[in-house]
Amino acid sequence: MLTLNEATVLGRLGRDPELRYTKEGTAIANLSIATEEGYKDKSGEWVGRTEWHRAVIFGRMAERTAEKCRKGDVILVKGVLETTQWVSKKSGEKHYQTQIKAFKVIHLDCTGDIDPEAARQCAPDPAADCSGNPDDVPF
Repeated sequence: MLTLNEATVLGRLGRDPELRYTKEGTAIANLSIATEEGYKDKSGEWVGRTEWHRAVIFGRMAERTAEKCRKGDVILVKGVLETTQWVSKKSGEKHYQTQIKAFKVIHLDCTGDIDPEAARQCAPDPAADCSGNPDDVPF
């Protein structure tokens, strides 16, 4: 059976990346990304809805993303969906969280509102491409 687990999100950062380190020194950055969709109601008014996505980045890519990206910036994140589970120490309740485990993050040089057609016109900022081999990153 063939399966595919890949997610691509183009949106705005809801807050600055949260950077932390493991005991072993590995960098981990958590991102909160907002995407918008909507429709026109019967009166012709735009009704929008914001969807929030979580993403996690590791290693040098996490450090570069935390250095270069800020709240409100437009970013493209590619990765795999990963669900983690834990039990609350207080209530004993099971909790689940699904997030994108990113393998590519591109900081886009866009301004204004994002719409899919306009996003295709945005040129990636090569100095802010945080994917691939950290030694190949030009900054």
